[in-house]
Order: sequence, then C-alpha cells, then structure tokens
Amino acid sequence: MATDDQNVVLSTFGRKLYRSTDGGNSWSVVFDNSAGGSNHYFTSQYNKGTTFGLNDRTFNFFGLEANFNNSNEFYLGVWNAQNQACIYKSTDRGTTFNLLVNLNTTLNTSWTQNSTLCMKAIPSSPDKFMVYEQFVNNKPCYKFSS
Repeated sequence: MATDDQNVVLSTFGRKLYRSTDGGNSWSVVFDNSAGGSNHYFTSQYNKGTTFGLNDRTFNFFGLEANFNNSNEFYLGVWNAQNQACIYKSTDRGTTFNLLVNLNTTLNTSWTQNSTLCMKAIPSSPDKFMVYEQFVNNKPCYKFSS
C-alpha cells in the first residue's frame, strides 16, 4: 500500500509489517507481530480448488488500510497473543503503530482464530473503515470514523 509519496510503501509478510521509503528497493520492519496470535487459516473464495494462485495461506494480520483524507494515517488489523482482533493506528506514515481498539473486548465478539475477518476502507468516506467476519450472517460489524 503506497502513500501519496510513491516512495513510501507498506506491506505485510508473514507476521511482520514492512515499510519502504525508497519505492520498495529496501525494507525495514515497523511492526513485529511474532508474539501475536496463532496463524489463522484462510482459503480464498476466488481461487478455492483451482490451480491458480495461492489457495491456502496462514497469517495473523487481517487488514491494512489507509486514510485517503490524511496521508499520514494507516490502520492495521492484527490478531494479538490472545487471538483477539485489534486495530492499530499510525499517524506518522506507517513508521510506528499504536493500539487503537481491541475489537473482541469493545464489541464483546467471539471472533477467534477460526474467524475470517476483513477490514475495508469505505470509498465514499475515506477516513472510515469497517471490520466484519466474511461468509457469516448476523455477526457484529465494527465501523470506525476518525
């Protein structure tokens, strides 16, 4: 995910969030979630059972979104060490992230390592995003507005 400065790029890989300030030529770790929850399993609905792409993967992040009204702000969805869904916020173009909210305790959800969460920016309101569980009806949904 790039900022308005095309040299600044953020990307998750494994249990870490990386940041580049030179367009992807070099990377540094800005968020290490190695102590986070166990890997979560996911099979994409778009490539399940096909020979294309990566059918199955494990991870402990569930989203990375930008505030398109403020190029300094990013939001990171993370499973913490207790397998609780948390949102971290950066106000310095992804250099550091601080806990914004623990969704399990705030919403009193039962989201676990078997939950497939999505975090999406709302295009018509770029300073807002929502977190929800995919493929499940009547579950809580968290909407954030800065």
